[in-house]
Amino acid sequence: MKKFLSLLLLLCLALTLVPALAEDVVVDPDGKLPETLENPNISIVFWQSWNGYRNLKANNPSVFEATMEAKELFEQKYGGKVEIIGVNWNDQLQKTIDMQQAGDAPDLVLMYESVFHNAVLQGIITNLDEYVDEDDYGYWAISPEHYMWKGSHYAIPIKPYFKHITFNRTLFEYEGLEAPDELYARGAWDFDAFLEAGRALTYDSDGDGEIDQYGFSGYGDTMSHLLIANHGGILNIDQANGVVTSALKDSQTLEAIEYMTRMMSHTDGMWLLDDAEMFGYFDNNALGMIVGKEIQDARSLPFEVGLVPYPHGPSGSKDEVYVYSQSWAVPTGSKNPEAAVAYIRMVNEVQKAYGDAKERERYGKAPDGVTDMYDLIYDGHTLITRYDKGLADVWTVMSTINNYMAEGVPASTIVERVEPLINAEIEKAFTK
Repeated sequence: MKKFLSLLLLLCLALTLVPALAEDVVVDPDGKLPETLENPNISIVFWQSWNGYRNLKANNPSVFEATMEAKELFEQKYGGKVEIIGVNWNDQLQKTIDMQQAGDAPDLVLMYESVFHNAVLQGIITNLDEYVDEDDYGYWAISPEHYMWKGSHYAIPIKPYFKHITFNRTLFEYEGLEAPDELYARGAWDFDAFLEAGRALTYDSDGDGEIDQYGFSGYGDTMSHLLIANHGGILNIDQANGVVTSALKDSQTLEAIEYMTRMMSHTDGMWLLDDAEMFGYFDNNALGMIVGKEIQDARSLPFEVGLVPYPHGPSGSKDEVYVYSQSWAVPTGSKNPEAAVAYIRMVNEVQKAYGDAKERERYGKAPDGVTDMYDLIYDGHTLITRYDKGLADVWTVMSTINNYMAEGVPASTIVERVEPLINAEIEKAFTK
């Protein structure tokens, strides 16, 4: 009996460690949510389980995921039950298909740049025109066209993810370099400044003939984000007419590839290409800038860190910020699309009411020590993104381009070699 009571006490203590949302904050102050729902029961396929999220938050109060936080608030407002079906990130769409084939389609599934168009064209997600209005696309400064196909709405965006570069401020100071956030604050954080800083941080520090300190590293798809930061991309997608073509020949794409070829060069570049090694390099003070090391995690390291948006290219603008967009869609066969759309609104309302403040806290102060970095990033800036990776073998396309850039292949030759692959992929993915 004593053992049972001890376990019960520990369980209660664990639950108290999950911080409640602030009681003085009002969700839905503008009345965008419906007052009632005929059927408040929905199921959601998501990359995280409910219990997994609660455990994470119990151990780290700064954890915040609006989709999870909306669950209990939605149940309190409407009654019913929100079932969250947790799977691995890459299994979300397949789990949805499996449930559809079993005659039990979920009500929501997450969409992102590499799955959206496939989900539309294969009939995996449904047309939302009768369920959405302008308010659903007014939460974030992102064009609704990203979530449409041939004039119809198929997804609703949630807060786009700020894909930031975390940098080692101590290393920049040691090398006598201006920090990236200082450059950004004065509008000078562009491809040239990025390349210059990265090269200055990259060298053979012990004279053994091998580079052992690098300026920058990121994942295999980081190159595609930098394309967008220069208004280039992999695909040109005419959402209104449903026409898709390769974007490799666009001048903005060629321009960005030329810059990245210089960044990745084996002779005078600054890019550590082995992303499996990049976290070890960064944690051990041998990498100046990294994509993927979140700022909140990097602050536990024994040196000072900062964060900054991606630099803008010559065809981009200092007034733009690249973001990674995600959205929710209603799978075909859903029995409750009305409540599903209401849940997405609840997610966006929760993000506005609570999540933005959490994000502001994580980012810390701007270089002036007064302005919040969050405001420096978002105030007066346009958010740019692109749903341009709807190819079955898009990772092969990106890795092929990366390999050619690392080898110093000219941009025009890269296009000549890779465009046939892209055109073949377009034919498979977008032609019925």
